[in-house]
Order: sequence, then C-alpha cells, then structure tokens
Amino acid sequence: MARKKKRADGRYAVSLSIAPNKRKYFYSTESAYDAEQKKQAWLKANPDYFMSDLIDSKISVEAWSKKWMASYKAGLQESTKRWYTEMLKNILDFTFTNGLRFGSMRVCDVRPVHLAEYVNTLAGQSKSAIRSKKMILKSLFDAAVENHLIEDNPAERLPKVTGTYEGHRALTRQEAALVTANYQGHRFGLPAMVMMWAGLRTQECFALRWEDIDLKQNIIHVRRALDIRERSEKSTKTENSVRDVPIFAPLQLPLQRAYKSREGHLVFTQEDGGVCSKSSIKRGLESLLLKLQKVSGSNIKFSCHDLRDTFATMCYDAGVDAKTTQKWMGHSDITTTLTIYTKLSEERQKDSTDLMDGFVSSVLQNNG
Repeated sequence: MARKKKRADGRYAVSLSIAPNKRKYFYSTESAYDAEQKKQAWLKANPDYFMSDLIDSKISVEAWSKKWMASYKAGLQESTKRWYTEMLKNILDFTFTNGLRFGSMRVCDVRPVHLAEYVNTLAGQSKSAIRSKKMILKSLFDAAVENHLIEDNPAERLPKVTGTYEGHRALTRQEAALVTANYQGHRFGLPAMVMMWAGLRTQECFALRWEDIDLKQNIIHVRRALDIRERSEKSTKTENSVRDVPIFAPLQLPLQRAYKSREGHLVFTQEDGGVCSKSSIKRGLESLLLKLQKVSGSNIKFSCHDLRDTFATMCYDAGVDAKTTQKWMGHSDITTTLTIYTKLSEERQKDSTDLMDGFVSSVLQNNG
C-alpha cells in the first residue's frame, strides 16, 4: 500500500511481499500513485512472482526437494514417486567433510564444489545410479533457478565419475537354451520363460491374468502391471506398453500345460496363492538360478530384466524389423529399440572382425 505521506528522504514508497519476511520496495519522488504504478509495472513484467511468494528464500535443500516433488512430480505413478523419494534420501543424507548434512544446507548456499564432493563419492556405483542421481540434482536446481531462489544452477557441470557396471545384458544362446530345457518343475520357471520369450517386464509378467492369454490365437494381451511393493494392479509403464505379443513355439506348450492346472484368475502367484511380492519374486529367481547352476555346473546369473533384453536380442538375430520389435517390447519411443539394435550391430560387427582376424592369422601361420 502506498504511503500517504512522504518519507523522510522526500520519496513516496509502496512495498510488495515477494517471500516470507522479504519485501520489495518501489519509490517515487512525485506521488504515491506514481510509486504504485511502478509496482504494477513490475508485477506485469514478473507474472510468476506469486510462486516465489510461497517460497522462503532461505529454504533448505531438503524442504525444497519436498516442494519440488509435490509440484513437479505430482502426476507420476506411485512407484516412480517412491523411486525419486529413495534417490533423494540418499542424496540429502550425504555428509560433507565439514560434517554438514547436504539436506540441511540452504539452497542459496549450495555451490558447485559441494555437489562435486558428493558426486565424486559415487565412483564405483552402477552407471545408471550415477546418471540418475546427477539427473535429479540438475532438475532440482533447475527448478530452483526457475523459481528465482538462485541465479545459476550449481549442478550444471558435474564431474564425471567411473561406474563399474555396464548395465543389463542378454543371455547367451547357450544360457537361453539352458533355461528353456530346465524350466519345468520350478515355480519360477514359467515366469522366466514368459519374460525371455515374450519380452514382458517383471511387473507386466506377474500381473497377467488367464483372460490375457489367448491360446487359440497364440497371443498374450499385456493390459496391466503389478505394483510389486503394494501388491496391487496399476496401469502399464506407458500407453505403448498396452500391446499384444505373439506366443512363440517355446511358450505354447508350457502355457497350455499351466492353463489346464490353473487355479484362480492370476497366471503367477506366490506359493500360498496370493499376489506375488517383491521378496517372493527375488526368492523365486534365486532358487531358479541355483537349479540352473547345479544342472550346468556353471555360475550362471541373470536378472529378470536380462530375460527381457534377451527377447530383444533374439528379435534382432531373427531379422525382425525395429518397428515390430518396438511394438512387441512396448517401447514408447523407437529410439530405445534402435539403440539396442545399434549396440547389437556393433557387437556383431566386432565379433565378425575378431573371427576374420583369427582366420587370417591361422592362414598366415600355416603358410609361413
């Protein structure tokens, strides 16, 4: 509100609250009306001021992360929100060498050197974990810049650190054959076959109902997913994840046998007939791996996602075009499929080069 009288310095002034305990002033030597006009002009030039009005300029990183989640991540699935929450907790609980906890720092006090100290401690973690944490830091502070809490993003140029894990892998043909030959008699055998020969995600596989299995047309209808933590159904990862996948020969007889002995509407359940949990899936996979290790005498290891990647590899090896593979895999963007195909193409080219090098070397040795 404009002052009715001049200040001691001969100016009129009006103020505006732009954050808790923080005000912006507008002055005029002519009149209170003129000062108010300057205030209105500023408001017109800064239409997003009301957002900053809700945020304490001295807000902590932890408090800002909660506001960021509530404002920027509200529309995500609950499972994705939990992933962000867990990653943020790991980041916020980091303690600097001076004993200060990262989450307790004020957003405005965070400098690139602080984030560099944290990121350097990530060396040795998986590449995906490192990439995810750096992405969250950048997004968190991008939003802080956008809301005028800070002028520059301290996460703009984070240091590069080396990860130790390359990511998921596809099973070799020998390993895939081992699973196919020994799945029977194990409760996790058929789920492993479905993920490997139909490319289903873990959450899609354990949400399957018998009504989704069309044994006459040989089609699996992927229509839903399982929230493994909550043990409840949810929508698929993306709209493209709703799809029909052919039931290829290795799966036809196994599914027919399972259909004849079915109990309830779910295809896969826990031993007690209930909805599968995260721990039961983990135990099932570990038990199947022990069986395969005893049969083969090798230390074979793979994850559920590795089985899905194996399906993509088999599509490539069979000469299936990328667009069809995208549809069967439920990729929302064909770029994901093409990335897999490009990687496989480069690997196959290297294998071919190595074979040729070996052949040429043997020829030269024999003729030498």
